[in-house]
Amino acid sequence: MKPLNLLLLLTTLLLPTVHADNASIGYELLFYYYVYKMEYQSGAPRTIAVDCQSRDTGGGMCKFDEFVKHVIEADWYPSYEPAAADHTTTPDDSQLTRINRNIPGSARLDLGKLLNNLDPDQKAYAIIITKVLHAADAAFAADENLSTTDMAQAVAYAKEAKSVRNEVVFPIQQEALQGRVDAEVLEYVHSTLTGFDWVRTFGNIDLAVEDGSLDSDVAKGYKAQLRLFARNFQHDIYVAKEAGHLNNVRALATAVTRITRNIEDREPGATEAEIPSTECSDEFSSDETTSSSSSSGSD
Repeated sequence: MKPLNLLLLLTTLLLPTVHADNASIGYELLFYYYVYKMEYQSGAPRTIAVDCQSRDTGGGMCKFDEFVKHVIEADWYPSYEPAAADHTTTPDDSQLTRINRNIPGSARLDLGKLLNNLDPDQKAYAIIITKVLHAADAAFAADENLSTTDMAQAVAYAKEAKSVRNEVVFPIQQEALQGRVDAEVLEYVHSTLTGFDWVRTFGNIDLAVEDGSLDSDVAKGYKAQLRLFARNFQHDIYVAKEAGHLNNVRALATAVTRITRNIEDREPGATEAEIPSTECSDEFSSDETTSSSSSSGSD
């Protein structure tokens, strides 16, 4: 495994977690908007920003700038000054400029406006992400002609948010890995600056077996260690804030996996996204997301 650049590691560990929240929240807003659009256009029962009405003649579905103004908290509202280009139903990275300009120290969403009929005990942010995913699933089921372009955009921005959020917990995940698997296993682990790549990791082990440098039985043991780590590493994260980030990462990963599979079911080969390896799928996603971390924002 390539050593993580020491300076980057120290920067990541010292970086206030609120900055990670702010860095990801723009991507999350784009993700939520595309699912809102999918739900609105599919005819499925509406659950996202149900009271948001466009100021355009005839009302109807909110444009992106209207959606953002509808779901952000009052303290953030004065800082968000959208441009004409933000009044669109096809937002992209260019909209992040206005979202991030003069953003408050802890940018928060009004979760009651984001999601309809939200119970008081369901405000852990990972649960919010999961409910948005359920809305995407319902939209997909309701409309066989739902735009796969919008679905792909939802996937893209969920992936961006996941990558940013994972920067907070990945150094801790790396430390946990070193404590839970044999040193020899680490030689085969492939990672980026923000997460483990299990597809390439298990591929590295398979290649070593094929070229004769690793015994097949030993390889099975290495894979077993990695699977066990993927199921249990979260127990090494004790700080509530870090555990909350981990739950959010897992919820976003589940959204990426499920929506990608829905696209592929409808249009095989339509995406270039690589669905996470089932070898260590628990590290990436879970069908049931639980968290004791409660917040009205992106914590």
